[in-house]
Amino acid sequence: MGKRFDYTKPYNGYVPPQPSRSTRIMTRTMGTVFWFFIMLRTKQDLPRRIKSHWEAKREEEEEEEALEKEGAELF
Repeated sequence: MGKRFDYTKPYNGYVPPQPSRSTRIMTRTMGTVFWFFIMLRTKQDLPRRIKSHWEAKREEEEEEEALEKEGAELF
C-alpha cells in the first residue's frame, strides 16, 4: 500500500524554504527601480501619445466634413 497523507496539515506538512534576506532586499530594490522607470516613461510619452490621438481625431473629422461637402455638391 502507498504512503498515507496527513490532510490535517497544509501541503501535507511541507514547509517551503524562506527567501534569504539578500533576495528580499534585491527584489524590493529592483521592483522600486522598475516602477520609477515605468512612471518616468509614462510622464515622457503620455503627452505625445495624447496629442497624436487628438490630431488623428481632428484629421478624421476634417475628412468626414470634406466628404459631406462633396456629397452635398453632387446633389
